Amino acid sequence: MANLFKNKAKLILIIYIIILALLLVFGLFFMTNYINVHIAYSRDTEGFIEITERSRFQSELITNENLFKYFAQASDMPDTLSRVAKSAFGGFLDECSEEALAIYDMHNQLNALNNYIVVTSIVSIALCALFFIFSNNNRRIYYKSNLYVGILVPLVISVLSIVGIVLLISAMSSLSANLDLYKVAAAMTKSDADKFVDAALTDWSVIEANSSSVNVITMIVGIIANIAVVGYSAFVAIFTMRKYKSTGKEREEIISRAVTAND
Repeated sequence: MANLFKNKAKLILIIYIIILALLLVFGLFFMTNYINVHIAYSRDTEGFIEITERSRFQSELITNENLFKYFAQASDMPDTLSRVAKSAFGGFLDECSEEALAIYDMHNQLNALNNYIVVTSIVSIALCALFFIFSNNNRRIYYKSNLYVGILVPLVISVLSIVGIVLLISAMSSLSANLDLYKVAAAMTKSDADKFVDAALTDWSVIEANSSSVNVITMIVGIIANIAVVGYSAFVAIFTMRKYKSTGKEREEIISRAVTAND
């Protein structure tokens, strides 16, 4: 492998940075798709979450009016919407209801995931600067410093990506378990939801059309992207070790000449 890519270290590392940059782009895309559900809530003195029609949030009065209107009216509708309305309306108006907390928890989970993907992508790209600081990109002969950097940086990036995969799988599982409920929340909390809330009561396709970003496909793409990062990180680490080993004889000769010259 070292012989095959003998003079390609710079290209290999540039491709590495491009892959990490694409992961950052994915994180920003993910954020624009999943940060759209803003459920207004408040906490009582004992820390319980209360999701009501109107709640105090960040010192501003924000309304869940369309969300509550949907569930209030859907409870009287025929079985067309029973998969969501019949299961969710029963306790939705109660503080700390199971359904309200499901939306609240999902919202927080997605926001945390957004932050993790973006921050770790930036950190990973920054770590790649070490390759260039220690000249892994253009040194014909690798020394121990190059070996350590070429192994530790991909290792750290791999760990960050593996954690990202675990978080994405967890979020995907949570979203799948509450998908219909979360779709309603995503649609009904849009700024123009008042224009289609009545139509949504009799036509589920209206909910689908206005919460199109709420799905598991993006998460699957994220999982695949992180697997690609882990795989390429392994390639970079193996390449570094092989190059270090293949240049061992030349390295020893250089070190020997340096010692002799100093003597």
